[in-house]
Amino acid sequence: MKNFKIVMILVAAVAMFCSCGDPDAPTVTVTGDVTEYDLATPEKAVTLTVNATAPKGIENVYGDVWGIKQNDTVALGELTVEDFTAGDSYNGTIKYTLKKEAVKNYEKVLFQVVAVTKKEVEAAGHFTVTIKAAVAEANFKWTKVGTPNPDLSAYGLLWDGNHAKAIYAEIKPLNANAKLYELTPADYNKASIAEINFPADPTQKYKKILADKTGETTYDNVIASVYEGKTYVFHITKGTSSYDATTGTTLIIEGTYKTFETTPAVVGK
Repeated sequence: MKNFKIVMILVAAVAMFCSCGDPDAPTVTVTGDVTEYDLATPEKAVTLTVNATAPKGIENVYGDVWGIKQNDTVALGELTVEDFTAGDSYNGTIKYTLKKEAVKNYEKVLFQVVAVTKKEVEAAGHFTVTIKAAVAEANFKWTKVGTPNPDLSAYGLLWDGNHAKAIYAEIKPLNANAKLYELTPADYNKASIAEINFPADPTQKYKKILADKTGETTYDNVIASVYEGKTYVFHITKGTSSYDATTGTTLIIEGTYKTFETTPAVVGK
């Protein structure tokens, strides 16, 4: 009989449950042919190899799939065990297809396979696949001429004029659904959202790009916006400012950015 009590101890991602010390308890091992799933591909087939034994035989084998992000664990579905026959042991394979839309918001996917004896003594084996967020990198060039604001809404950002005594570009979250973070230069080179050191609290205004002098200024600044299920990480490398009596100040902000098809766990704090 299926028992979902395992969800209570999945935080460790490697937990096992059994009747500890019970001589009739099964032994279960699970291995897989895929350890990492890159979201750059729409789906990935995984083959699990399961070995289960018990002194008095295996009555049933079943499996579940869980998505893990920080301390959150969500049931994603069940594994189909097609070739099981009750006996002294079970040695078989289970196939499962990871799909981008189902797992893109998780850091790991945990496969749990449970063996059950005739006396309903259970034990579980686990196998984990790490989710690698799809990353697309491109150049960006934001230009503000005079009063009108450039349209940065696709990134969840608003360039709300140039403000302060020493004039800086003022960049804000687009609305309440968008988040803006100031990061460190080292964060830009991280391969996944889980590796980036997001602050606990987002910032309401980013004001570090000068707009009050003519010429070019180099930067090594990194900011990130989180909007509509995606994370954009911007490496600002150059700001160019000029002034014209007719059009006013022109400020150009340039650099590169990466798009992650997921969001950090800190969002919403």
